[in-house]
Amino acid sequence: MRGKPVSRYVMTGIIVLGLLTAGCDSGSGEDSSVQVSPPLLLPRHVDFGPLPQSPEKYGLPPFAVLQANPAGVLEGLFDRMLRREWAMTWDIRIEGLPGGVGEVVIDHMPVLEDMPEMLKMSGVVGTPDTSVVKFEILDDRKQLLLCGQEGDNFLVCDPTEEQKAQLGGISGFTSILDLLSLEGLERLTNELSAIVDVSEEVPGLNSGVLPGMAVRYASVGTAPSACFQYPASPTLGEVVGVDFSKGGEFCVSTDGVPVLLRIGELEIIAKTYKSVADPNRFRMSVKV
Repeated sequence: MRGKPVSRYVMTGIIVLGLLTAGCDSGSGEDSSVQVSPPLLLPRHVDFGPLPQSPEKYGLPPFAVLQANPAGVLEGLFDRMLRREWAMTWDIRIEGLPGGVGEVVIDHMPVLEDMPEMLKMSGVVGTPDTSVVKFEILDDRKQLLLCGQEGDNFLVCDPTEEQKAQLGGISGFTSILDLLSLEGLERLTNELSAIVDVSEEVPGLNSGVLPGMAVRYASVGTAPSACFQYPASPTLGEVVGVDFSKGGEFCVSTDGVPVLLRIGELEIIAKTYKSVADPNRFRMSVKV
């Protein structure tokens, strides 16, 4: 799953509405050891806590393995993402906007004997101060079907590039497409892998693990997950291409799906999660 980081896609794709701004905090992660993440103040709208049972019960490596080789554990989990069936609801929030900026329902079906891999996404993003976009996406790698509606404008399905620009405008709808697709999810996993394993991005680093990285196993909502907390480090952020100014954390489920992501002022968290998808979801609600 590793590849060249493509931060421009992630930082425009997941930062819906263009509201994420770089922080001004400074700091550095000089300790190269992998530690246990300290407790965080987490949102009340989603349960977050330790695993009720040992990680092995959920198909996760022992905690000692996560500490010794976090990049290897993460790569192994990401290898599962596109080979497994899963479904979740992402809640998208920006610091300073208590009502949140969106909700995305996602279902994934792997390749089956008579069916291609498919990803279905639908949701609403935006704020009354900017604009609100409703969208629906169905992607089977051969074709990506899209319907979207901004505010009270007409519904647009399978838009041209010009229509996408008109549909998006300030809302950043076309940027959302950079993430909400099979290709977009692969870009995201490459970017998160680069955060943990920086050996290719930081010349002279003795260990491939991000300096100051801390790890934990946790339950995010109902999803047993491996979590990776990274330190505030603007200098390293300039190298890797991710906003490290305030530090952050991300968690990956046992199916390899990102269920928590904090970068800068952005938070994406799975408030529901299942290891089974709804087959009735894999069609568009309107004719395209």
